[in-house]
Amino acid sequence: MLRQLEQSTGVPGGFIESDLVDPRYFSAANIKNRIESYLQMLEQKRKGVNA
Repeated sequence: MLRQLEQSTGVPGGFIESDLVDPRYFSAANIKNRIESYLQMLEQKRKGVNA
C-alpha cells in the first residue's frame, strides 16, 4: 500500500514501527532520528526536483 501511495503521489513514504506499550522496545531517540532522516530525504528530493 505504501509503494502504491508513493507511485501515485511521487512522494517517498515512511514506515516507523515501534512498541509503544512495552518500554523495553520503545526508543524516542530512535523514532526521532528516523523522522529526521525522512525529512532530510524529502528535502533533498525537493531540492533535486526543483534544481
